[in-house]
Amino acid sequence: MKYPKILFLADEIPQSKNAGSILLYRLFTNYPADRLLIIGRAPAKGADILPVAYVELEFPFWDRLRKTRFHKLMNTLEVTGLIRYRLPKTIEAIALNFKPDIVLTLLQLYKYYAAAYDFSQRNKILFGVFVHDQPEEFQPVYKPFQKKQVAINAAIYRHAAVRMNISEQMEIFFRTAYGVSGDVVHPLPSPLLTSRVIHIPLPL
Repeated sequence: MKYPKILFLADEIPQSKNAGSILLYRLFTNYPADRLLIIGRAPAKGADILPVAYVELEFPFWDRLRKTRFHKLMNTLEVTGLIRYRLPKTIEAIALNFKPDIVLTLLQLYKYYAAAYDFSQRNKILFGVFVHDQPEEFQPVYKPFQKKQVAINAAIYRHAAVRMNISEQMEIFFRTAYGVSGDVVHPLPSPLLTSRVIHIPLPL
């Protein structure tokens, strides 16, 4: 079986620290190293990573602004299209040289999934999304722009060829909110977990 070449581009990367990253780390643990390229934030200090190529992508100015009292303004400017995100030329060259069959992202932080969406569209590459949370909750905007924000996220979600929700409830939520069905990919348990003997408590 020939595995598809996956370009994974998101703010959460597969690593052994942080909840969302751990789920991705387990999911891709046995994926062929030469068929996977990861673009996103730098791995956390001391975290285990996969034996694949990692390319660091950050948006320093916008990341700093997101942590200030102006974060809602920045989020709103993204929704209006006044802030747009695209891969830097050096990173885009690496991504194109990899020749991915599909671009996967995490619908969480707009600047990263917007860059993934833009790259896949411009280069006519299949697109897919993981959904662990409601993206609008991560990036509050001013009330008059909330419907536009949902419309933008819905368009990105609908464009995806695969939509991998973390639970049945989340798939139902986004089917209602974004108007299209998705798939469910449950979190993989830690391989270190072992079954235990059931102890029935004695009656008092």
